[in-house]
Amino acid sequence: MSGTSGNQERNSFLDGQIAQLIGDYLTRLQRYEEAREEYQEASEGYENISPASPDFETAQNNQKVVLGKLNRLPERQKSSQDYRLEKLFAVEKEQSRSVSLKSRVNLSQWLQNVFEESWQTIEQLFAPGEPCFAYAYALRERGADFVDSKTVSDLIETIYTSQEEHRRRQAALRLGEMGTASSEVLAALTHLLGVTQDEETRWSAAESLWRLAPHNLAGGLRRVKDLGMLIGEHPVTLMVAVLPKTDQMIAVLLRVYPMRNQKYLPAHLQLVVLDEAGKTFLETEARELDNYIQLKFSGSPGEQFSVRVGLGEANITEDFTL
Repeated sequence: MSGTSGNQERNSFLDGQIAQLIGDYLTRLQRYEEAREEYQEASEGYENISPASPDFETAQNNQKVVLGKLNRLPERQKSSQDYRLEKLFAVEKEQSRSVSLKSRVNLSQWLQNVFEESWQTIEQLFAPGEPCFAYAYALRERGADFVDSKTVSDLIETIYTSQEEHRRRQAALRLGEMGTASSEVLAALTHLLGVTQDEETRWSAAESLWRLAPHNLAGGLRRVKDLGMLIGEHPVTLMVAVLPKTDQMIAVLLRVYPMRNQKYLPAHLQLVVLDEAGKTFLETEARELDNYIQLKFSGSPGEQFSVRVGLGEANITEDFTL
């Protein structure tokens, strides 16, 4: 086997693993048609592994697992287009009611790729060349010119073999900072998201995936909204990210960033989560030189909460349903 052929088979094997993990993720979301496509892609990847490859036996076993999962998928589920049409009809129905009613953002529908127009991707919100979120993503540019392949390999090995959660978490963060979006790196991060139950580790792996492969579904979904609020001449944006959990719960990450070339949030800016009764559930406050503030929590589908961002008498509240 030539070196080039061996590399191609290795990449095909890793692509199969990634597709298999994404298929598992989509199955948990009950997005069965998309899961079917990922499983089929995984099967094709495993079929390309020759008997001479060291990955052959693992590929054969993985393919059996994938084919079994394909056979167990329900025949027909709603497509993303179905959900978009349902959302359109729901919006039309809502518009026929009193315009004074404030709608809630349905985060479960985000997991079906249905988003409200005011919630955008980072690419949509920021013009080309405009700095995104001040210094919050400065690490994305760091280290890219000094990537050490051995360091990357060691970090990947740590994710797969270490029994110490903090080491796996640090490895995931470091891989995101190094900026190497290879198949091996993406497979390791996706693997970590699937096996760890530690919330901090899962969010660390998800954030690295955002940096390396922003459209990788394994990293959950995130959207941003320009709150249109100037507080002490500081415009801010709210980011909401959702990450499904194996126990049917949904993990939520909230962040507030400065915008329009501002480096820091104004001191004492508050981020508050209110429960369904309007009582404070979580809160945090910006200090001097904070370039973002955040809160994390988990909830069950159907739970309602609100997010308030404010400083002094000026505040904006967004309502959500999980």
